[in-house]
Amino acid sequence: MSRSVPRSSLATLLLVPALALGACGDSGAGEPSEGSSAATSTASTSPSEAPPTVEPADGPWMKVPGARIRTPKNWVMVTDYLGLVMTRRDKDLRASVALSPAFVDGTPTLDQLARQMKKRAIYVPKGSKRLEDVVVGGTLYGFHFRNTSNRQEITDAYGVVNHGGEWTITFDFPRMVINDKEPMDAQERQELIDSVLATFENIYPD
Repeated sequence: MSRSVPRSSLATLLLVPALALGACGDSGAGEPSEGSSAATSTASTSPSEAPPTVEPADGPWMKVPGARIRTPKNWVMVTDYLGLVMTRRDKDLRASVALSPAFVDGTPTLDQLARQMKKRAIYVPKGSKRLEDVVVGGTLYGFHFRNTSNRQEITDAYGVVNHGGEWTITFDFPRMVINDKEPMDAQERQELIDSVLATFENIYPD
């Protein structure tokens, strides 16, 4: 997606998702292309198979220009920055998800977008490792980075390229006990991620 964003506005956009949980808690694809580049030692471009049974999230839509996702019904809106960056979290502060256009120039491939996101450390935190690509929205391939180096939270970041647009979907999972609620375990995290990614849709003006 070619979009010109003022530097000061972009800087503000990039801070919003990272601060969403901290402000509320107690503490701090594109379709597969032929001939894609070979995976590096820290990246794999082989897509994981879609989970055989996924119950898609059925909460309200969370929309940004060109794309939308659903979160579980009991989640609440934390951030709506001019309709460009939107973040929701569960009421127990055990997870949050942010949806945003990628704000890159040109029309990158999925691998190019992944490299840009990692280099810029925007929605992909420093120290993240690229894992196998995943299926997003049932038909698209998306990159996947995971960061477990942060003592306070685990981050799973995904990116999608489709119809000349690029979007990121970033999940944050606090590691600490908040309001007497234990952190999500690996299975809970994966089930949540799968349920949200299954709802991804591209939307276009009428």
